[in-house]
Amino acid sequence: MADESKRSIEKTGRTVEEAVAAALAELGVGREQVEVEVLGPEARPFLGIFGAQQTRVRVTLTETIAARARSLIERILAAMGISAAVAVTSEDEETVCLEVSGAEDLGVIIGKHGQVLAALQHLVGLIANRHQAERRRVLIDVEGYRGRREKALKNLALGTARKAKQSGKEATIAALPAHERRIVHITLRDDPEVSTRSVGEEPHREVIVSPTRRGGGQSRQDRSQ
Repeated sequence: MADESKRSIEKTGRTVEEAVAAALAELGVGREQVEVEVLGPEARPFLGIFGAQQTRVRVTLTETIAARARSLIERILAAMGISAAVAVTSEDEETVCLEVSGAEDLGVIIGKHGQVLAALQHLVGLIANRHQAERRRVLIDVEGYRGRREKALKNLALGTARKAKQSGKEATIAALPAHERRIVHITLRDDPEVSTRSVGEEPHREVIVSPTRRGGGQSRQDRSQ
């Protein structure tokens, strides 16, 4: 597991609690995610005269990105009224993978074409990487959904390509989110007999699979990621 740089800030307040609260607000984390070091009192001048003392503290983030991502997912699911287990399945210097399991209604977490899951992953990734010196990609799965969906999309892409080649006409794959269109483009990019392109406006953007008149055509990847 890669070491992650700690992030520290210093704040002052009339009390330790007030100074810590100010630091937590700036960091956007909870008390359980930090270490607090009291640096001591300091006098603040008022109209040239040293007045009441202020307390200075140093607050340091201690949670790893993986731990913070897991905590965030658990809190979001709890707020949605969903009871589920969240586990970190793997992590390296670039990526943290988490799995959600045990929920009664997986569809609520996944959403149509995985859009709820994609939004959850994006949100958790942004917050988990906040104030970190090195960012890591956060990937969230729900009981193997991503693998099953990717397999289904690849089969859809290959089937649509066969249809286009047999008919000699363009074939359309109905609207998909950007990350799923990308799977279609990647699946067909090495097939010299078809090319692919995305058309339309979000969220109704479709994939067009066109037969090439000559061999050697190259499919084009979706640039809307």
